[in-house]
Amino acid sequence: MGAPNLSLAEIPAADLEFVGLNGRPSVDCGFSLPIVRHKPTNRFALLERLGSPLRWDTPEVIDEFESLGRLTRLETPFPLPGEMGTDIYYDQDTQPVVVWVTPDFLGYLDAESLAACDQPAFQRVHLPADSQVVRAFFWLSYSGGITGLFNHWANTLVRKFDAGLTLELPDWEELERVADFGLCAARAPGVRYALFVRYCAAMYFRPDVPPERAATQYRVFVRNEFKTVSWDRFRADMMFVLTRSRDRLEFDRPKSSGENEAVRAMEQRTMEQRTATSGVG
Repeated sequence: MGAPNLSLAEIPAADLEFVGLNGRPSVDCGFSLPIVRHKPTNRFALLERLGSPLRWDTPEVIDEFESLGRLTRLETPFPLPGEMGTDIYYDQDTQPVVVWVTPDFLGYLDAESLAACDQPAFQRVHLPADSQVVRAFFWLSYSGGITGLFNHWANTLVRKFDAGLTLELPDWEELERVADFGLCAARAPGVRYALFVRYCAAMYFRPDVPPERAATQYRVFVRNEFKTVSWDRFRADMMFVLTRSRDRLEFDRPKSSGENEAVRAMEQRTMEQRTATSGVG
């Protein structure tokens, strides 16, 4: 039987190749367990916590899982990273994962954040269900490493959102998109809350969106995740994010600017109108 009786530590790295990931990406960023193939026996395994025996499946089982949407194949298999076969790879705190992101998500990251994706193993993965394309790379994650990467991306998008608020006329639709991408990446509760505040604030101030939409998002998502946060507290946090950014804009501009006063007056009217017409039951 060959591979079915072997653990990962007993297999030469040259005999393995990375062929796919567990599940099927359905959002703009995430991570999953890798699927590898043992080339001499053409058997496949899900690469779970290192040091434990692997369950090896036949090509027929893999084909069935793919047809059911339970795995995603890479366009082209490729060798595992150079760390494979070293002592550090088999450390108990190490978990191999596949990080995947869409091109749209990558477009919102800065150069520093993109550096984490600048690896030779960066590959394209086609999703048969909807013809989307994601890009994936193999990642050796240590304790907290993968969540740290995603929180770093999310915090980058918090800063991008706040920078957009300092414009004379913020593009609320674009800011809503930035916060949405950030929520996809955020793992830490504090980062997620900061992005929920910004996501709903962008909705709240979009002139083409009813203010009730932000209240609905609060009821369905925010209150479910942050049970002690009331609507009044949440709305106050939305206002604080806005006024802090607008105060920064006023500080950086001549105080005599009539245009600046007009923008402030418009925002104040919007806040008053939307406060009067929105609520959470």
